[in-house]
Amino acid sequence: MVYLTSEPFSRFYHANKFSCASFTCLIVILGLFIFSGFVAFATNEIGLRRSVYTEQPTVVFKNEVVIYNYENGETLAYSTVPNFNQILQNVISSPSISAKPIDSNYDGKIDTFRFKISFSSDSANLQLSQIYLFFSYELSDVARLELQDFVKVELASATGIEKAKVIGNIDFKQKQSLSSNTVTQSDYDETLFDNANSNYNLAELEQKKVCKK
Repeated sequence: MVYLTSEPFSRFYHANKFSCASFTCLIVILGLFIFSGFVAFATNEIGLRRSVYTEQPTVVFKNEVVIYNYENGETLAYSTVPNFNQILQNVISSPSISAKPIDSNYDGKIDTFRFKISFSSDSANLQLSQIYLFFSYELSDVARLELQDFVKVELASATGIEKAKVIGNIDFKQKQSLSSNTVTQSDYDETLFDNANSNYNLAELEQKKVCKK
């Protein structure tokens, strides 16, 4: 019996650096780079960088509170703004208001506010209570923004309100993202309560707030 053996045979061809094959490869590679650059330029996406930056704002409670209670067909009100109380006819007697800012992660910025508000009233006839809390809001790292705004808490019950607990988030929403800028944007940094002025209209203030957002 005859045994045959075989070994693989391979041959490598190397073209000269200045051969036609080398020039063809070079032209193809350059064509790919030029074509991709042309497409990016034509679609206005050359050098485009998109990034999202998140910053926790500095929120400060301004110690300004307005309370409206509706009971027995009568409206009672109270405010921490002196001039506002002067124009009120029926003032809530002896309200107690406390605000405790909480920095949960000790980063120097307030994460939570804990409010406790109590007042004397006929709880069986207290059907509606509206509470306005006023804050200042600031961004300073990349986008610079200062604004003043308020939060409205409304409690309603047909059987009367004796005690209530409200938990929520303070969200300031806007129509478009802020751009990085060295100039502070202060279009909304208006004093909502002017102590020198005694003309206050909270309904008008709410409408103004909705129109600006």
